[in-house]
Amino acid sequence: MVSSTSTQNKSQGLYTKYHVRRVDNKDATIGDKHFACPLFVLDVRHDEYARAALKVYAFLCTKEYPELSKDLWELLKRNENEEI
Repeated sequence: MVSSTSTQNKSQGLYTKYHVRRVDNKDATIGDKHFACPLFVLDVRHDEYARAALKVYAFLCTKEYPELSKDLWELLKRNENEEI
């Protein structure tokens, strides 16, 4: 869900632009370790910094989460030729 603030403002810093929820609803379950955890959205198609961050994440999770790593590299590859 996009908030009412949808224009890019490079001097604004971190602000609420999206409302993201876990599909399993654990972020809304009081007592769960994921309750009220902050979540951050990355636009892999249009944001070069998001791509760089996702590359680091994909690399770092390779050993413990090999399938996730593989999927992230594929996501990056599918979106590498998009204009930024």
